[in-house]
Amino acid sequence: MSRPDCSLCGEMLVELFELFGDAAAGIRVRDIDDDAELEARYGRRIPVLLIDGDFVCAYRLDRSRLQGYLPE
Repeated sequence: MSRPDCSLCGEMLVELFELFGDAAAGIRVRDIDDDAELEARYGRRIPVLLIDGDFVCAYRLDRSRLQGYLPE
């Protein structure tokens, strides 16, 4: 989840692209302001990284939590 002009959102996205390379093309960025339910759930707690609907991290990329979602 992201919001326009969010520097932390941009930083997380750059880190994800660095980690995943070409596979990062499958990353979907959603503007939290376009969805009232997401806005109510996460509010100002962005960026939020979800994988298959599971909460992974917010604010900064948590590489240790992300490892649990990566194939071995």
